Amino acid sequence: MALKGLTGGVYQPLSSADIETIHQTSLTILENTGISYESGLEETIKILDLESGRARPTTLNDMYQIGRLVDGLDNIHFFLRPCIPTDIPENKYDANPFLSV
Repeated sequence: MALKGLTGGVYQPLSSADIETIHQTSLTILENTGISYESGLEETIKILDLESGRARPTTLNDMYQIGRLVDGLDNIHFFLRPCIPTDIPENKYDANPFLSV
């Protein structure tokens, strides 16, 4: 498969010292604050509705449309689930988002 885009490892916007600074700062933040999960956050995930111009909760169709967009971009070769489909039950999150894209 011939992938389009830049050859890997060419673009290096950060120096080794910059990367080390970010890494050490990340470790400090994790050590001092930790990571927590709060239920109910899915209600705060919104997307800009291009028809109405307003932010609204994300849907399974939004994930499908974002997947289509990424698939059409020659220089993007990786896709992560960027939102949570709030129009399906939480117990369906594991399978349906991946089937939509």
